[in-house]
Amino acid sequence: MYAKVLGEHPSVADLEMIDRTVRTPDERRSDPRPGRERFLRREDELWVLAVVEFGEVPAIIVTVFAAQRPPV
Repeated sequence: MYAKVLGEHPSVADLEMIDRTVRTPDERRSDPRPGRERFLRREDELWVLAVVEFGEVPAIIVTVFAAQRPPV
């Protein structure tokens, strides 16, 4: 998973930033897919979005990306 993040979303390749996004988000939203939740956090000039799937233990981060504006 981390290799995919590095390749596709290098702006969020900082594992500590991903951890902060999930542990202390500015906002949490439900995801259209059942069993998933979206975690959003403002980091400097970026909004970081991490999607977490809770279907298994431990839960897994299925995607992470950053945007200049908060994702809709």
